[in-house]
Amino acid sequence: MAMATLRNDYPDTPQTGLEARLAIRSNQHDGPTNGMAPGFVQANLAILPRALAEDFMRFCQLNPKPCPLIGVGAPGDWRLPVLAADLDIRTDLPRYRVWRDGAVVDEPHDLMRWWRDDLVTFALGCSFSFEQALIEDGIELRHFTCDCTVPMYRTSVECTPAGAFRGKLVVSMRPMTPAAAVAIDVRYIGTVQLQVMCRSSMPSSIKACSNENEQPMAKVTRSSRHQRIRSCGSSASAPSRQTR
Repeated sequence: MAMATLRNDYPDTPQTGLEARLAIRSNQHDGPTNGMAPGFVQANLAILPRALAEDFMRFCQLNPKPCPLIGVGAPGDWRLPVLAADLDIRTDLPRYRVWRDGAVVDEPHDLMRWWRDDLVTFALGCSFSFEQALIEDGIELRHFTCDCTVPMYRTSVECTPAGAFRGKLVVSMRPMTPAAAVAIDVRYIGTVQLQVMCRSSMPSSIKACSNENEQPMAKVTRSSRHQRIRSCGSSASAPSRQTR
């Protein structure tokens, strides 16, 4: 089977979390982070005004699969020492998306001009964290092979609302055998999203819904593989200004 060259096969790919952050901070990397810092936990980032933080915390607690909390910052604090000592939330991501009144108003490379004393940082578990384990176990990642974004879908399943936050469950998919999927769950519970389902065909709640990233599903070439569906977020919305 033909395999695409993986990002972490290149000699200049950051191999640790610190190397990755320094590369991003110095504008040496501005793309996706899958394949970077293999073996290290990656996280999704949500930053909200303090007035919305309590509701969002509750939303995460009520929806632990799409929003697994692995770190929360203090208001106005751009550090998350529970995750890393040398970490600046304002500069250490390749790209940010700033929302105001439900619309994107900026996609900057850093948040220096947007940072405020009332902003609260939430780090949510990311499925990129277990991809290196899949590779080491000999499991093909079809989005790597096809050089496309991992398939993500907005389902018809409603998340449990909390205050201003509500929305549809969003899932990602990676084809693998059931045995491999169970092994990954056991090793990564608490740092990434827990299993939603393991099926040989897409459930109707996902079939009818749009692909979150408008990417075609990677073609599965082995009949013994099942589609591993994992929650990867929520299309949550709040009727106020917010920074993400």
